Amino acid sequence: MEWLNLHTSVLDSQEVIGEDPINRATWLFLLRYSIGQENGGRIESAQSWGDRKWQQLIRVTKKEIMRASALWKWEGDALVVFAYPIDRELIVKN
Repeated sequence: MEWLNLHTSVLDSQEVIGEDPINRATWLFLLRYSIGQENGGRIESAQSWGDRKWQQLIRVTKKEIMRASALWKWEGDALVVFAYPIDRELIVKN
């Protein structure tokens, strides 16, 4: 996808508002990367990435991504991004 389509209710959600600015910025860059990849909000093998790869691909540091947050979670080695607009991705793919 070439655009970020988020409903304003996501930006106003407890998950987003309850986070500190570093986590909110990290989440936005995770969303931007995932949308560009059309990966359903799931970044496979992300746990094994080095700091340089995080900085080059996502534009965040590994230290930032390893922080606890309600805006992303780890499922094994994969990182799952909160509120990824999967419905919009499906529309674009169709």
